[in-house]
Amino acid sequence: MGFLLAFSALKADDFLEEANETTPAHLNHPMQDLNAIQGSFFDKNRSKMSNTLNIDYFQGQTYKIRLRYAMATLLFFSKPISDFVLGDKVGFDAKILESNDRILLIKPLQIGVDSNISVIDSEGKIFSFYVFSTTFTSSKHPNLQVFIEDKNYYSNAFLKPQNKENKENTLENAPTNNKPLKEEKEETKEKEEETITIGDNTNAMKIVKKDIQKGYKALKSSQRKWYCLGICSKKSKLSLMPKEIFNDKQFTYFKFDKRLALSKFPVIYKVVDGYDNPVNTRIVGDYIIAEDVSTKWTLRLGKDYLCIRFVKKGKDE
Repeated sequence: MGFLLAFSALKADDFLEEANETTPAHLNHPMQDLNAIQGSFFDKNRSKMSNTLNIDYFQGQTYKIRLRYAMATLLFFSKPISDFVLGDKVGFDAKILESNDRILLIKPLQIGVDSNISVIDSEGKIFSFYVFSTTFTSSKHPNLQVFIEDKNYYSNAFLKPQNKENKENTLENAPTNNKPLKEEKEETKEKEEETITIGDNTNAMKIVKKDIQKGYKALKSSQRKWYCLGICSKKSKLSLMPKEIFNDKQFTYFKFDKRLALSKFPVIYKVVDGYDNPVNTRIVGDYIIAEDVSTKWTLRLGKDYLCIRFVKKGKDE
């Protein structure tokens, strides 16, 4: 009888030891609160559409998409996706959904990185996007759903496909212009008065006057924010100070004198969440055109920096 009790005690000890070995280690410690919840999702002004972006895509443009680390964003296209090109495969991951070839999933793998992605659909249309990654500390809403509409893709296109049959039909169906020459000249003059032209004969661009918004100023030292640090306090050279700044609700225009620029224009950065972010730019005449609109910009040329801010117009302006 004593032998059986001793044997039972030994088996019980073996069972407890085995159970302790197989118990997952994380169950022996209390769960930790990471405090990594994004506050903007609980903002009283947030709507159910705050994380949705609708894009009416025009050929040749690049649209910005705000992503967030630990979250996935879906891009919805009207046609099946044939392929895509992702600039940074280390900082981002992207794939076409197997269940729906019109949806592209993109997810940031790092925080504070940016890149670009170009998507080609089954009709050969190319859609260009600038993507950047934020984290839970951002006060801005990430774009979790992006719906891309392409009905107006060729509205102002420079590569609109047109076969021979379409060209013939266009000529046949073209309306006959029977207006007097004087009336035509007056209409042309009215259209010219509604726009301004920048650039030269080889590279020109028209801007609708009614869309122009002015009011950009270079910050004084007392107005510079904390994220400028010591950068914005440096004195700027004349070549860094724009002669004129305005936007047309689509692009922002910085005017410089080419003769004083010594073949160099400053680099334009858009300030997002206190950080400088690169944007697509192009040069037309004396203008650097940033393909975006913002109230905060930073201009850089070598070691010189200049902070630009949009100041609301007063009643007298």
